[in-house]
Amino acid sequence: NFHPSILTEGAPVYEQKDLRKQRRVPQARFCEWRGLNGRLIFVKYQVKNMTVNVKKIIISPIVIRVLTVCLGFISNVLINRSLGLELKGQFTIILNYANILQMLLNLGICYAYPLLRNKNGEEQAKDSIITIIWLQTIILILASFSIAIFGWPLKGFVVTMMSAVMICNSQIVFIALIDDINHRNLFLLFSTILYIVLNVIAFCLFNGNLYVIIGLANVKYIFEIVILAKYNRYFRFKRKVLSRKAIREILKIGISTAALAVLISCNYNIDIFMLNWMGSGDLQIGIYSVAYSLANMLWILPDAFKELIYHKTARKDDYRFVLMCILINMIFCIVICIGFALLGKWFLAIVYGKQYVTAYYVTLTLFIGIVPMVAFKLIHPIYVNHGKSGIVAVFLVIAVLVNIISSWILIPSKGAYGAAVASVVSYALCGVLFLIRYYLEGNDNHGAFN
Repeated sequence: NFHPSILTEGAPVYEQKDLRKQRRVPQARFCEWRGLNGRLIFVKYQVKNMTVNVKKIIISPIVIRVLTVCLGFISNVLINRSLGLELKGQFTIILNYANILQMLLNLGICYAYPLLRNKNGEEQAKDSIITIIWLQTIILILASFSIAIFGWPLKGFVVTMMSAVMICNSQIVFIALIDDINHRNLFLLFSTILYIVLNVIAFCLFNGNLYVIIGLANVKYIFEIVILAKYNRYFRFKRKVLSRKAIREILKIGISTAALAVLISCNYNIDIFMLNWMGSGDLQIGIYSVAYSLANMLWILPDAFKELIYHKTARKDDYRFVLMCILINMIFCIVICIGFALLGKWFLAIVYGKQYVTAYYVTLTLFIGIVPMVAFKLIHPIYVNHGKSGIVAVFLVIAVLVNIISSWILIPSKGAYGAAVASVVSYALCGVLFLIRYYLEGNDNHGAFN
């Protein structure tokens, strides 16, 4: 491919691994090139390599995930401005009841996929898991319609139907995370953009309509199910894999992990339920839900790293990489906390409206609690991947109990702010427990699970 005259005898030797790989150049020693032709060839390859690297960065899971959450913030703003504080409180209650219901009823079927994939092969694991997920979805949808037929309240039907859609969505999205994280994130990004468009239309035509907002959330979930199932060939239903032995094996793995998901959800959301159960009113719940949704924005980078760690440690553990990720994410969260402390009131007034400025101190308090919680966010997938769910469960039970006790003490006198303080106490305890455990195991074994 290169004429020998391009090379200068005795010139310094450079390793050009990428160059040889791309152009299949023979395994020769690469030297500085002389002449205009050689320089142009060198520049051409440098530009090509730089373009490839930029492309890899743009489509990387972390960048796409961050962009998805940032765009999702636009929908959050539109919903908050459309509903106002009190309706936002009602929307949050419905969403959280649907979420906790889907945590209880999904049975953790999808969580068995990584283990079965390694044990039985990808296609066999996919056949059994996907078939059971579709069967489960059909049963739950029929149960939701039966609730409507027997005359249960409208909100009961809305919660059960939404939970059925969320169950299917969360499991399909999880399996796609294992199979193809890059395309999965691209499709979720496209779904987020579509959701923004739908919320703009709803804001203009159906301003303040709670059930339209709920309907659009379901449309988003269903769209993600269809597009991911179509691309990854998840539209399959093989009855021959529905043996008692296969179902028993999947449920044995999945239920324990699903129990962890319930505990995780309780640790994040128990404050909203406590506010509702203790009669704080829609206004206090609305204030807390705004702070909670903004605090979720702070999970942009940790969530992206969590998915990357889950994908990576499903194959091999990397102790130093995990600790580096924790440090990076904690620094990121601290910087955001300082920025919000300085500009938070202005931000809430401009973005959401003046009525939302009351959520400033609650939001700032939750932001502070997220810093230590980063350790839990990034470490717990490793324990799940290595079959050590019991450790995660014990620490989460401790954190949830502390959260409930703190909320019971603080909410009657402090309302939404008391719920935020209770969350900070719980988050800090949970994060510290996980970080200490993982650090000690890593020092003992030179890699937590190696």
